[in-house]
Amino acid sequence: MSEEGRVREWLERGKQVGLTLEYQLSGKRCWSSVAVQKWSGKYKTYVDEIFEENMAAEDYEREDVRSFDTVDEAAAFIAARSRARFEDLRPCKGQRIFNPEFD
Repeated sequence: MSEEGRVREWLERGKQVGLTLEYQLSGKRCWSSVAVQKWSGKYKTYVDEIFEENMAAEDYEREDVRSFDTVDEAAAFIAARSRARFEDLRPCKGQRIFNPEFD
């Protein structure tokens, strides 16, 4: 099974899949969390971005929570709005990246 197929399988079993990335943005260290979870028949996505220097104040550059009808729409959103690859998402163990009950 492909990596993307595994991610889709995890989602169908109700698991939250995601990852955290570090990269340089505008010459500063930036962190981003990306996650997806199937919730109430929709695929909820979460993407945030924060400069490391703003972490203590929790001053995010952006936080996007969106719902989609299909996993393909969710995957396209992640590809377009983050630096993560859908096929690299993994099940969240312990603490989740976002609470799918909230928008």
